[in-house]
Amino acid sequence: TPLDGFSIEQTGSYIEARTNEVFNDVSGAEVAKGTIMPNSPRAQLVTTLAYTRPIGGVMTQTSLINSYRSKSWADITHRTPIDDYSLLSFNFNVSWIELPWSPSVNLSVNNITNVQTIVTGFSPAPGGPEETFNDVVPSSSYVYSRPRSISMRMSVDF
Repeated sequence: TPLDGFSIEQTGSYIEARTNEVFNDVSGAEVAKGTIMPNSPRAQLVTTLAYTRPIGGVMTQTSLINSYRSKSWADITHRTPIDDYSLLSFNFNVSWIELPWSPSVNLSVNNITNVQTIVTGFSPAPGGPEETFNDVVPSSSYVYSRPRSISMRMSVDF
């Protein structure tokens, strides 16, 4: 890289998870062959920008991580969509590599921008009390992304 100690890492996946036969789900609704499986986003990407630098007997590492997940469905009948989203995180680590037990301190900030997005949901069965006139079944509960969190960890090797 043009800057000693700087690195860029990109990982990703493409998922094509589909049913391979017709079946009925737990509510009795027929699920067609080839239906996209729940919680199966087509693409997931993680990009990491990192910088590692020794300063005397101390090793520092800083990283910025972006995690992306494309649109998916929370249920097999595709009543509860999960939109695509990105989460940004930051890590800073200091290690005293020349000291006994190599003590280190790590500061992490997860979900820096405090994105609140649905990561999964659960829908009532079709025909249940919550079904609406246009056959859209609202999700009875959602699971959201974790809010911004800041943590500090101190550790030693032994």
